Amino acid sequence: MGLEITNQYIINAPVSRIWEVLVDEFTDVATWVSGLDASGPNPQATHIPEGAPAAGRSCVIPGLGATDERFTVFDPDNHRFGYSVDAEKLPSFVSNMENVWTLRSRGPRTTEVTQRLTADVSGPLGVIMKPMMKLQFNRLLKTIKGDLAAYAETGRVSEAKAKELAKAGR
Repeated sequence: MGLEITNQYIINAPVSRIWEVLVDEFTDVATWVSGLDASGPNPQATHIPEGAPAAGRSCVIPGLGATDERFTVFDPDNHRFGYSVDAEKLPSFVSNMENVWTLRSRGPRTTEVTQRLTADVSGPLGVIMKPMMKLQFNRLLKTIKGDLAAYAETGRVSEAKAKELAKAGR
């Protein structure tokens, strides 16, 4: 049984800026996304797609622990990339999670962002938890959207991330 969430939105920044934030700075995502304690290169990922900044990344997410993220799609010519996601505390009934991003220019300073999150959910617990998981992932994607828009459009982190950093003393 599959779980799929697709979000599409406009950000007032050129495709090149969005690509820079999402791809060129791929391993530094915790510097601008709320709810991430840390991020960096994934030492377990070894295959670096041509032109990619790294083979993958690892993030520390409260409640999920460290993630293992690896590029699965890397197409800079079409501004499309994707990565698998696994985490220490991801429930056993969730597998094959992937997040694929597509960027399309809608003008010199406007980008249409499409984000598609998919996962396989199995077993009785998966059936029960799927609606709640969909709500949680929708909230996460909404947070990422707001954080990305703030960072790409202004060069500064969102208010939520700024508060998080201040609370952590950074």
